[in-house]
This record gives sequence, structure tokens and C-alpha cells, in this order.
Amino acid sequence: MAPAAEKTASQAHASAPLILLGEDELDDAFLIRRALARAGLNNPIEHVRDGEEAVLYLQRTLEDPSLPRPSLVLLDLKMPLKNGFEVVEWVRKQPAFKNLPVAILTSSQEMSDIGRAKALGVTTFLTKSASFVGVAELIRAVALA
Repeated sequence: MAPAAEKTASQAHASAPLILLGEDELDDAFLIRRALARAGLNNPIEHVRDGEEAVLYLQRTLEDPSLPRPSLVLLDLKMPLKNGFEVVEWVRKQPAFKNLPVAILTSSQEMSDIGRAKALGVTTFLTKSASFVGVAELIRAVALA
């Protein structure tokens, strides 16, 4: 559950592009939020803690047009229930999400992971760092700022 001080997607104003963050590690989710805030990016974030929740959230946005659809999906590669690859596979099968930017965030630097991510249509593959500087740069690059 999000702390009261954080905006959830349902509380955010409609004009700000939504980010769906799939991250099971609360410390990493906090660092991502902090990096965005420090970069002056105040986009609403819908945080889910596993891949199954990510798919369910996205499915609900397809079924209910009143729910905000994300303009960017940030996924941890190694989430429980469904990993980042499985979520991307599902996303890319949905015509409505054909052009949805999806970024994989991971501590992995395995070339096989990077190659698989590219083959699945991931927009970018970011290696997690203590500062998460690349996340803010990514969001600016996909024009969410």
C-alpha cells in the first residue's frame, strides 16, 4: 500500500503521463521514485510488486477506459509470479500496447538477458545503479517530462 504522501494513479491529475512500475524490492522502488523527484519529474506512478499484478493492472486498463493507461512501463527483470520477460511478452501481444515504451530495470548484465529483452521488443534495458540516474533520462527520452 502506498504511503499517504505518495500519489497513486487514481489520485493523479489526468494530464500527467502515468508510469507503471513493476518492482518487488521496496528499497529499489523508493530509489526510483527519489531519482525521479530529484530530476523534477513528478509523474504519477502506479507501483505493483510482481509481474502478475502488472499484467492485471494493464488488463484492467484495457477493460475500463476510465482507468489511466501508463505511458511507460518500468519492470524489474526478476519479479515473483511473472518475471519481466513474461510481462513484456504479454504486453507485446496486446494491440493497444504495441507502441507502449517498456524498460527493463535489472542488476543483470548478462548478454543473453539483453538480447532476449531486445528480441521481445523492450524499449531499453537499464542496469540498476545506486543512483538510478538512467531512469530519469529514460523518462525524458520518451517525452514524459
